[in-house]
Amino acid sequence: MKNFSAKLVFCLLAATFCMSSVPVMAQDAPPPLAEEWLVTVKPDHMADFYAALKEHIGVRQAHGDPWDWEVYSGYTGDKIGQYAIRYCCTNWPDLDAYEKWNSENPAVIEHWMAKVHPLLEKTEHYYNIVDWANSHWSSDEGTYRYISVDEWTIKGGHEAQLTAARKEMSQIALNQGWSAAGNSWVWFNQIGGEAKLLIAIPHKNLAGMAGKGESFGDFLGKQLGSTQAAVELMQEFSSATWQHESNIWVYHPEFSTADDN
Repeated sequence: MKNFSAKLVFCLLAATFCMSSVPVMAQDAPPPLAEEWLVTVKPDHMADFYAALKEHIGVRQAHGDPWDWEVYSGYTGDKIGQYAIRYCCTNWPDLDAYEKWNSENPAVIEHWMAKVHPLLEKTEHYYNIVDWANSHWSSDEGTYRYISVDEWTIKGGHEAQLTAARKEMSQIALNQGWSAAGNSWVWFNQIGGEAKLLIAIPHKNLAGMAGKGESFGDFLGKQLGSTQAAVELMQEFSSATWQHESNIWVYHPEFSTADDN
């Protein structure tokens, strides 16, 4: 959903993601770019929004939208009433082709502006740069319903420190058994607003939030030889940020523009 700021509107989370049924590794990873429109629905307009969004999906499908957008709603904190509409994954040059599709199908934007936009309180637009080299995503266990997203605001001048700590932790997870134990995660940096780093972790249900036993901190301590070494590495990561937020998002397949929904 492009050009909804001036003409307007709309996707974290990074599939939030359009993944295959096998683990995604760096060597065969999808393109690194995801596009996201984040919309906040006006109070007491949720039912109308659902109906209008569903109708708009039909309009996009009828016009042959080449992108399969996915929709997530905020489940916790101040994200209630927010919907993330995302497409993953693409490259910067491919955005021009999608802009061309938009310009050749003005009825799509016109429908959004007439039917959906009046129900919105706020619209935000972001790009996410996915770090596939330090991520591991697998849908072997079936469809994921919930996505937990942790978000850090990066301190000015500390991005290199944060990147190094993230890489060290991720490579240990990838090569020493954390990923092989069935754990999935995706790192991505946000373009738009403050410099932010996010990690998305999928869950089939709310029970999955409890984890699978050993915590990552305990796993990291074993691999590094001591709990203290794990604490120091995680402190190296956290000291490069000044704010941390954690939320849960719910995937809505009924609002996907894919033909099989």
